[in-house]
Amino acid sequence: MKRSRLAPTIVMMTAAWIAVCVPNGIVQMSAAQETAPRSTYVLPPQVHSVRANQSGPAMIDVQQPGFPAVIALSQHDASHWLMGAQITNMTKQELMSVRVGWAYSLPSGLEFHASDVIPQEQGVRAGGTFSVPGQDVPVHSEAKDFLVFVEQATLVDGSVTNADHAAITAFYIECCTGAGAAKSAATAAAAGPRSTTPNELVVRIVPKVNAQGIGMIPVLQTDEPTEFVGVTQSSGDWLAGARLHNRSHYGLHSYRMGWAYVLATGVEYHTGELVTLEKEDLMPDQTIDVPDQHVTARPDAKEFWFFIEEATQSDGTVWRASHAKVEQQVALCCAKRDKAGKYVAAAQPAGAEQVEFALTVPIKFDVVFFKRADKPGRGWESPAEGDFLAYHGAPIHDLLMLTFEHTGYFTISGEPSWVKDELWEFQAKVAPQDVAVWKKMTLTEKRMMLRELLADSLKLKIHVDTTEHPVYDLVVAKGGPKLTEYKPGDTLKAPGGQILSGKVLRWFDPYHLTCQDESMAYLVNSLSGDNRAGRIVIDKTGLTGNYNFTVPMPYSPMPQQMQEDAGVPSIFQGLKELGLQLVPSKAPVDGMVIDHIERPSEN
Repeated sequence: MKRSRLAPTIVMMTAAWIAVCVPNGIVQMSAAQETAPRSTYVLPPQVHSVRANQSGPAMIDVQQPGFPAVIALSQHDASHWLMGAQITNMTKQELMSVRVGWAYSLPSGLEFHASDVIPQEQGVRAGGTFSVPGQDVPVHSEAKDFLVFVEQATLVDGSVTNADHAAITAFYIECCTGAGAAKSAATAAAAGPRSTTPNELVVRIVPKVNAQGIGMIPVLQTDEPTEFVGVTQSSGDWLAGARLHNRSHYGLHSYRMGWAYVLATGVEYHTGELVTLEKEDLMPDQTIDVPDQHVTARPDAKEFWFFIEEATQSDGTVWRASHAKVEQQVALCCAKRDKAGKYVAAAQPAGAEQVEFALTVPIKFDVVFFKRADKPGRGWESPAEGDFLAYHGAPIHDLLMLTFEHTGYFTISGEPSWVKDELWEFQAKVAPQDVAVWKKMTLTEKRMMLRELLADSLKLKIHVDTTEHPVYDLVVAKGGPKLTEYKPGDTLKAPGGQILSGKVLRWFDPYHLTCQDESMAYLVNSLSGDNRAGRIVIDKTGLTGNYNFTVPMPYSPMPQQMQEDAGVPSIFQGLKELGLQLVPSKAPVDGMVIDHIERPSEN
């Protein structure tokens, strides 16, 4: 292990705004919500849901500090008080089974119940989240409140931990009844509105300037439960798509995009259609593709801003953007341009390189660990309640891709062969006194810290790739698509007899990718890359639905002769059978060029 030498001050790094680097979230809240600290949604809430001030029992997800598994989100309706739940493994081992518990708050006290054992045949990795089915819990007319928790957790080493009902009772009394609830409310009110202080991470990113010199500004919305982790723009459509990350501990039920043109007459605001997730809510720390907003290019605009206009959580809480705060954030990040029209970042020391973003880091990684690995590992790990982030048995290339966030249309060039070929164990951990701040930080903010670390540990220097690359456009072939549109209730029988419902994107053999309830966006991301189609693939099909299909696509690179010997057609032939085809083209692709990189020191 080695102690990081990174200083907790202003950090400068050369990198352009890559359409995926920006957290979002300034919001318009009710008077009561405006006094609540940021932790009311970043950390597990005390009362999970009061159903947006509806009358009736509160639905409460119990906090269980130190327990091997916790409820991330439970789901309810008026006639079924436990329709399902999301559970997170809080340990460093695989979780093999759980029992879900629930309790009615009755005049006589809490009445506890538990499910049968719910096995996880493949195990749930450390930090992983999984779904458990509904438990057919009846409505209780006398119940004041309803609590959900993990009753029992069994780990891969055979250890079994049972819930402490006395601790659950104490939690309920403290958070949700009488004096305890009043104390919590007073604490929240005393905290006052969240503001930028030296103890918080502030990310300021210089926006992209398009070919016409118009600033494309992703608005930093630090208090909102969602954030952009990807944006797609073209010369004629300024919001052709995006990828949204749910960074809260609630589910996301619906959202609405917002954007604004800065004109000579002032700021002109627009909002998109409300997008409701009909099939299932977006679970914590998951991402989703935002459909094309068809935003018209305006050559008379000085700038173009885009942000989250509205987001509704699964518990009914609605967050709405304050346009006044949007303008404050834009003024903070993007108030100045130089004589060439380029946005100017924060002041930097004389003689320093021109920076593309500056970030203030209030904490630093305390321990950084690099070591060569002899076999592939399980990849990315960053438990919600942990104090570290890690990559196991992975090439440095994967770490770079994680750090510089992307949506699939992203390239890294100029890297030496060892960056892709050598496997490494990596972990970066914060100091004990910094854990509370770390847990409040968004994934995007943690990645920005990781950039600083890699700049130091790898002596990394990069610049943005603005050149055109050979790509493939995925288009509908002559004769039209031959895809089967997904219908609710569709299932897939996997080899071995397992019946799969909902979204499936899986290789059941080395040669074929099988998809159920998947979009063209996921298909092109799977097709892209050197070991698949050989180029980045861009969706030009115009197909907006979700489909069931199978396409020839090796899981990993293999000799063409081996694929032919197995009787498997090429990707090109297989796509034609689906009424699709790949057309060679050229296009700018989000990416970066590595100017310099060194192997990390093992420790």
